[in-house]
Amino acid sequence: MPLTDDFRVSVRRLLRERRMTQKDLAKLLGIKEPSISQLLTGEYQPSLQQVEKISKALHMRATIVLEPMGQPLEASAVAS
Repeated sequence: MPLTDDFRVSVRRLLRERRMTQKDLAKLLGIKEPSISQLLTGEYQPSLQQVEKISKALHMRATIVLEPMGQPLEASAVAS
């Protein structure tokens, strides 16, 4: 599941605002620092559970929109 650039930008911004390093975040998440770097550059796509952990660690709300490949959902399909 590809993450939007908005999520990566938000993570970067919150790291700066909280004066946290990638190493600090990696330690909170129990993962290696290169994984955070790869996440922020789009080289690594975390699982939904990892997105949730990242969001909690940074006290942010993760909003993920899922839609079928090829075209967005139509309003009538959502209402069904």
